[in-house]
Amino acid sequence: MGIDIKTLVCNASCASCYENTIRQCGGGPALNFDAVLDALKTNIDTCPTSNPSLHGGEPLLLGKRKVEMLLRVIYDARKQTGIQTNGLLIDDEWIDLFIKYRTSVGVSLDGDTALLNAGRGANQAQTDRVMASLKKMKMAGLSVSVISVLRRHNAAENRIELFIDFLRRLADDCYIYYVRTNPGIAFTPGTVATEQLTDDAMSVALCRIADACVMNRKYLWQPVRDVIEMLAGYSGRSTCNFAPCDVWCTPSETPILADGSLGNCMKGGGARDGIANLRSDKFSGARSEALAQIDMEQGGCKGCKWWDFCHGGCPGSAIDDDYRRKTRFCRSYQALFTYVQKRLEGMMPSIQVGSAAPLQNLTAEGTTWQKQYVKAQVETPVIAAGQSACPGHGDSHGDRPHGDSNDPEWRKANPGWGR
Repeated sequence: MGIDIKTLVCNASCASCYENTIRQCGGGPALNFDAVLDALKTNIDTCPTSNPSLHGGEPLLLGKRKVEMLLRVIYDARKQTGIQTNGLLIDDEWIDLFIKYRTSVGVSLDGDTALLNAGRGANQAQTDRVMASLKKMKMAGLSVSVISVLRRHNAAENRIELFIDFLRRLADDCYIYYVRTNPGIAFTPGTVATEQLTDDAMSVALCRIADACVMNRKYLWQPVRDVIEMLAGYSGRSTCNFAPCDVWCTPSETPILADGSLGNCMKGGGARDGIANLRSDKFSGARSEALAQIDMEQGGCKGCKWWDFCHGGCPGSAIDDDYRRKTRFCRSYQALFTYVQKRLEGMMPSIQVGSAAPLQNLTAEGTTWQKQYVKAQVETPVIAAGQSACPGHGDSHGDRPHGDSNDPEWRKANPGWGR
C-alpha cells in the first residue's frame, strides 16, 4: 500500500474496529488539512512503485473539495489514485470524481444482506445502497474491489455458505473478483465473544473459501488465494498478512495522519494503547528473528513447517494483543495451509507442495508421473521368448536383495545368501 492518508473519523459503528481504542483516547491528532497536503507532496515519492490512497475511518467525510485536492496531488504523480470507503456516502458526484482521477475504489462490506453485514452496524437499506453503488461504479468502468471481515455475523459455520454465495454474486452480478476476506480481530472480552470466530470456525471458513477458489481461477479472494499461489511456488505474491512486520515501522503502510505526521498500520503496537502517531525511522526484524526461535507452545513458531510462508502472521492479530507473539489465528492458518496442500497434491500428484519450486515438474522440461509412465513404456526392451525380463536375475522379482541373485559380483560380496 505504501503512503496513504489516514482519517480516523468514521460514520459506521463496527464494534471490533482496530481504530476504536484511538477514538476512545481522543481520536488522534486534530485535522490540519494543509499539513496533510504538504506531507503528501513531501512523501509521495518515497515509495515510487506504490499507489498512494485515502483510507479510513471514512475518508469521504473530508468532503468533496478536500478529497479532490488530495486525489489531484496523487494523480499528478501517478496518473491514478485509490480510496478505501464503506460506501455509505457514495453518490453520482463522487463517482464522477473517481472517474476524473482514475480512482481504484475499495469498498468495505461483509455481505449483501443485513444479516451478513451486521458487523458493520448496517441495516438492509444501507447495505442495498452500497451494493447499488458497487454496480454503478463498475458500469462506469472503475476498478472496484471489496474488503470483507470474517466474523461471527457472516462466517460462522451456519453462515459461511451464505457469505460465499455473496462473494459469487459479487463476481457474477458486479464483475468484482478481487476480495480481501480478512480474519476479524477483536480486542475486548465482549467483542471476542460476539464478533471473533473460534479457531475451529475460522478454519472451516477459510477452507470452504479455498474450495471455491480452486474451482474458479477468477476468484481472487485473499488470503486464501495467497496461500494457493505461495504453495504453488509463486513467492512474493502474498499480502502483508504473511510478511515479516515491525509494528513500529510497518513496511506495507505509512499513513499520513490528520496533523501531517507519519504513523503505522494501526492494527498493532502503540495503536492498541490509543497512540496514533508513533513511528520508528528504521525497520527491525526482531519479531521474526524471535518467533523463529521460540517454541510454538510458548507463542512462537520454532519448527513450524509453514514458517517460510507465514512468518508468524500479522502482529496486529497476535495472541493476547502482544505483537511480539504469533497470530492468534495460527491453528486456523495451519489448517488452511494443510488443506490447500492436500488439494494441490491430490490434483497434481507429481508436485511437492512446500518445496522451493513445486511446479517445476509440470514444465515442458520437467516430468510428471504420466511422462514417467510413458517413458518407461517406450524404453522397456522387447523380451524374446524364454528370455528373463530382469537381466542378471533368475526370476521375476527384479530386485537385488534376494538369495537367488545370479549377479556374480553380488554373489561374491554376499556368500551366505541363498545357501
